[in-house]
Amino acid sequence: MPKCKVCGSRVPDGISECPMCGAKISNSQNTGVQETNSTPVKPKPAQTQEPVPVAPSQKPSAASSTTRHTQAKCKVCGSRIPDGASACPMCGAKVKASASKEISWSSFFNCEKIEEIDIPKSITKIGNRAFMNCDSLKKIIIPDSVLEIGGEAFSGCEDIQQIELSQSITKLFWGIFEYCDELRELIIPNSVTEIDSKALHGCSMLERIKIPDTVNKIGFGAFSECISLKMIDIPSSVSILEGCTFSGCKELNKVEIPDSIYSIKSYAFCWCKNLKSIIIPDSVKEIQEKAFDNCENLRTVIILNQDCAMPDFPFTNCINLQELKIGNKTYDSKQIKKMQSKYKRKVFIENLKWNLPTW
Repeated sequence: MPKCKVCGSRVPDGISECPMCGAKISNSQNTGVQETNSTPVKPKPAQTQEPVPVAPSQKPSAASSTTRHTQAKCKVCGSRIPDGASACPMCGAKVKASASKEISWSSFFNCEKIEEIDIPKSITKIGNRAFMNCDSLKKIIIPDSVLEIGGEAFSGCEDIQQIELSQSITKLFWGIFEYCDELRELIIPNSVTEIDSKALHGCSMLERIKIPDTVNKIGFGAFSECISLKMIDIPSSVSILEGCTFSGCKELNKVEIPDSIYSIKSYAFCWCKNLKSIIIPDSVKEIQEKAFDNCENLRTVIILNQDCAMPDFPFTNCINLQELKIGNKTYDSKQIKKMQSKYKRKVFIENLKWNLPTW
């Protein structure tokens, strides 16, 4: 079995290029022809995806290991090239496209020098944390061939400014764009039906986001701490506002809650300091504890359903709340303060119970 003249790896008979480095193999070097009674034998077909054969009595060499076979080296700087990559993550040199259909888990994790990624159309899946903490990445275009993008795939890409999503994905997984600080706008394709927990948590420069009507679930803290987000249109396909969905969105000043919502969970809008008024439709049957906690500039709240369940007061620390209307009954600022103080006493007593020493 001959050796490749470039990288020294063993080359199986009958193939036209080295399975490790991709170097062409000359016919004279590796014809794959055997002589039996002077009768020529046809060369074996190329099998570029098969590992190098190893005799049973021999131990696999480093050159024949699975890891070495699936991850090639850059010919410029010698760095490992993850499956699916079209450029070296260290020096940016173009590489031959991989036959893999997946960019695997953490393939480009902490590759701080990458500024732009060209994902080939052969890729169907991007794994969890594939591009996590690529601090210099500014633009990403994900082709429609990609069916799934894993959790935290682009988390911590602080300089990313433009993202074009595949029109084939159905879910934005947990933390997918978390802490993408320079991202200002995101258009979610109509193929998406679910936005998972903390999908865009901490995107501090995000000002606009379009959520299509196909989305029927928004997870816990999906848009929390998007401190530049000014307005949001919640689609009528969503039925629950999960906990901390918009918590810490300090610039949020306009929210329209659709008639499809029946439950607003704890801390859903807490620390939305610029929110001045809100109308909660008749469809809402439940508003949980501290749903609007610390909305300091909230002045008017209208809850159309007079039977809306509020086990604990949801408007704690709303120091400027002047009017609260529940069904046909209106409460003024003095009555509201009594409700707030009553809740504080309840919390104090409960905390005291939990902290009492036991003998």
